[in-house]
Amino acid sequence: MKRIYDALFVLLRSALREKPSDGSALSSLTAQEWLAVYKLAARQGVLALAYDGLNALPAELRPPRDVLFGWAVNVEKIETRYDRQTKAARALFRWCEERDLHPVLLKGIALSRLYPIPEHRPCGDIDIYLGQRAPVFDELMRRQGITVDASGNEKHSVFVYRSVMVENHRTFLDTSLYGIDRMLEEYLLAQEVLSEEQSLDGMRFRVLPPTADALFLLRHTARHLERGIGLRHVCDWMLFVHANGVRIDWSEFDRYVDELKLGTFYRILTGIATDCLGARFESPVRSPHEKALQEKVLRYILDYRAHAIRTRNPFGILRFKTARLIERRWVLRRVLHCSFAGHIWRSALTHLRNPGTIFDSKE
Repeated sequence: MKRIYDALFVLLRSALREKPSDGSALSSLTAQEWLAVYKLAARQGVLALAYDGLNALPAELRPPRDVLFGWAVNVEKIETRYDRQTKAARALFRWCEERDLHPVLLKGIALSRLYPIPEHRPCGDIDIYLGQRAPVFDELMRRQGITVDASGNEKHSVFVYRSVMVENHRTFLDTSLYGIDRMLEEYLLAQEVLSEEQSLDGMRFRVLPPTADALFLLRHTARHLERGIGLRHVCDWMLFVHANGVRIDWSEFDRYVDELKLGTFYRILTGIATDCLGARFESPVRSPHEKALQEKVLRYILDYRAHAIRTRNPFGILRFKTARLIERRWVLRRVLHCSFAGHIWRSALTHLRNPGTIFDSKE
């Protein structure tokens, strides 16, 4: 698989740096290997981004026509979905502005503006933060005839707006479970008043100041690590630091990273961005232990088979999740410095509050 991984890294470096990378890793790929690169890119959430890298290649290094055609078709689907999401977001933010509501846009579309081609960064839900005004917003949605589900999650409510799922956050993080999230939440609340206006395709929205946004993004990615993240998360981090590095207060960032026990994960995530994706910023100093751990985390990210639940049988899902949790205790202990027993307890609390997640194959 190393040839497949190296080929994908070449494509991503070309796309992210907007200039061709050394294509020697691609010159001898077979049709089957190109198909494997395509499937890996799709599972890692970077299919369209890798396609941008393909377009920077000379014709003799590109994949066979049938692989290239299938790739292009699916990139077009990503673009169509992105267009639908941004149109919904633009309408939603215009609707909010007319009612003197000014939500902060989180993750997804807010990060896409940092990509060379924004519509090539796949987005899921539209995530907005309104804090104490979130219940007011929910009620206004209900008056529009929109069903708002505010049950089972203290962090946010959900609803569908113009065929796109929206999460309306009352808090930035899940403060009911983690003490470090409560600490970071206090910091983010204090910074939210300093949020900045940005724009994308005629849509105006607010984002957190760079230092606060960096901490939020890092913690959000760390929360997903145990269940599996993709190279898209690494690309998000790389492009965010490229765009905001000179404006981040790194001494304040480092202080909070230490208090949140995110130092190891931060250094590993940044190391993967520099070593594999050609990030142009300096990687923080890593110990020999962290360099070895970085290799293990990279293999873990690339091993998409370990993240996917392939059964719909409820007991099969439960068995898979239990085995996955036990197998990945090293992630909790060595990367996130989190108590395994404490994590099990918090997972149990989450499932008890929202029983539907127990047999949810997406969780």
